[in-house]
Amino acid sequence: MQRLRTGLGLLDLLDEYWVTVELRNFVTEQADRVVTAAFWAGYRQRLEAVEPAEQVLYSLLDRLHLPADTPHLAPLRAVLVAGARNHYRHPHLWDTVRQERR
Repeated sequence: MQRLRTGLGLLDLLDEYWVTVELRNFVTEQADRVVTAAFWAGYRQRLEAVEPAEQVLYSLLDRLHLPADTPHLAPLRAVLVAGARNHYRHPHLWDTVRQERR
Protein backbone atom coordinates (compact mmCIF):
# COMPACT_ATOMS: atom_id res chain seq x y z
CA MET A 1 0.00 0.00 0.00
CA GLN A 2 2.86 2.36 0.73
CA ARG A 3 4.18 1.98 -2.82
CA LEU A 4 0.75 2.91 -4.18
CA ARG A 5 0.59 5.99 -1.94
CA THR A 6 4.07 6.97 -3.09
CA GLY A 7 3.08 6.50 -6.73
CA LEU A 8 -0.07 8.60 -6.34
CA GLY A 9 1.99 11.23 -4.55
CA LEU A 10 4.45 11.29 -7.46
CA LEU A 11 1.51 11.68 -9.83
CA ASP A 12 0.28 14.68 -7.84
CA LEU A 13 3.74 16.17 -7.76
CA LEU A 14 4.86 15.55 -11.33
CA ASP A 15 1.59 15.10 -13.29
CA GLU A 16 3.48 13.01 -15.86
CA TYR A 17 2.03 10.25 -18.04
CA TRP A 18 4.85 7.80 -17.26
CA VAL A 19 3.77 7.80 -13.60
CA THR A 20 0.31 6.55 -14.63
CA VAL A 21 1.95 3.79 -16.67
CA GLU A 22 4.06 2.70 -13.70
CA LEU A 23 1.03 2.82 -11.41
CA ARG A 24 -1.02 0.73 -13.82
CA ASN A 25 1.82 -1.82 -14.10
CA PHE A 26 2.15 -1.99 -10.32
CA VAL A 27 -1.57 -2.44 -9.73
CA THR A 28 -2.00 -5.14 -12.38
CA GLU A 29 0.73 -7.18 -10.70
CA GLN A 30 -1.05 -7.10 -7.34
CA ALA A 31 -3.27 -9.95 -6.16
CA ASP A 32 -4.70 -7.89 -3.32
CA ARG A 33 -8.06 -6.33 -4.22
CA VAL A 34 -7.53 -3.68 -1.54
CA VAL A 35 -4.65 -2.25 -3.59
CA THR A 36 -6.82 -2.18 -6.72
CA ALA A 37 -9.68 -0.50 -4.84
CA ALA A 38 -7.30 2.08 -3.39
CA PHE A 39 -5.87 2.75 -6.86
CA TRP A 40 -9.31 3.43 -8.34
CA ALA A 41 -10.30 5.52 -5.34
CA GLY A 42 -7.16 7.60 -5.87
CA TYR A 43 -7.95 8.04 -9.58
CA ARG A 44 -11.57 9.01 -8.81
CA GLN A 45 -10.40 11.55 -6.27
CA ARG A 46 -8.06 13.13 -8.81
CA LEU A 47 -10.71 13.17 -11.54
CA GLU A 48 -13.37 14.69 -9.29
CA ALA A 49 -11.15 17.61 -8.32
CA VAL A 50 -11.96 21.07 -9.67
CA GLU A 51 -8.62 20.83 -11.50
CA PRO A 52 -8.52 17.15 -12.54
CA ALA A 53 -5.16 15.53 -13.13
CA GLU A 54 -4.53 15.81 -16.88
CA GLN A 55 -2.41 12.68 -17.06
CA VAL A 56 -4.97 10.56 -15.21
CA LEU A 57 -7.59 11.59 -17.74
CA TYR A 58 -5.21 10.97 -20.63
CA SER A 59 -4.16 7.57 -19.31
CA LEU A 60 -7.78 6.47 -19.09
CA LEU A 61 -8.65 7.74 -22.55
CA ASP A 62 -5.46 6.26 -23.97
CA ARG A 63 -6.47 2.82 -22.74
CA LEU A 64 -10.16 3.23 -23.54
CA HIS A 65 -10.92 1.10 -26.56
CA LEU A 66 -14.55 1.71 -27.44
CA PRO A 67 -16.29 0.29 -30.50
CA ALA A 68 -16.70 2.82 -33.30
CA ASP A 69 -20.49 2.60 -33.02
CA THR A 70 -20.52 3.61 -29.35
CA PRO A 71 -23.25 6.25 -28.84
CA HIS A 72 -21.87 9.77 -28.42
CA LEU A 73 -18.29 8.69 -29.12
CA ALA A 74 -17.82 11.31 -31.86
CA PRO A 75 -19.10 14.17 -29.67
CA LEU A 76 -16.90 12.97 -26.80
CA ARG A 77 -13.84 13.05 -29.03
CA ALA A 78 -14.85 16.51 -30.32
CA VAL A 79 -15.22 17.82 -26.77
CA LEU A 80 -11.80 16.45 -25.83
CA VAL A 81 -10.20 17.84 -28.98
CA ALA A 82 -11.77 21.22 -28.14
CA GLY A 83 -9.71 21.13 -24.96
CA ALA A 84 -12.44 20.57 -22.39
CA ARG A 85 -10.69 18.65 -19.66
CA ASN A 86 -12.91 19.94 -16.89
CA HIS A 87 -16.70 20.01 -16.98
CA TYR A 88 -16.72 22.72 -14.30
CA ARG A 89 -14.98 25.13 -16.66
CA HIS A 90 -16.90 24.11 -19.78
CA PRO A 91 -20.36 22.98 -18.63
CA HIS A 92 -22.07 23.71 -21.96
CA LEU A 93 -19.42 22.48 -24.37
CA TRP A 94 -20.96 19.02 -24.66
CA ASP A 95 -24.32 20.49 -25.72
CA THR A 96 -22.63 22.90 -28.13
CA VAL A 97 -20.65 20.13 -29.83
CA ARG A 98 -23.71 17.89 -30.12
CA GLN A 99 -25.74 20.71 -31.70
CA GLU A 100 -22.95 21.51 -34.18
CA ARG A 101 -22.78 17.88 -35.29
CA ARG A 102 -26.47 17.76 -36.27
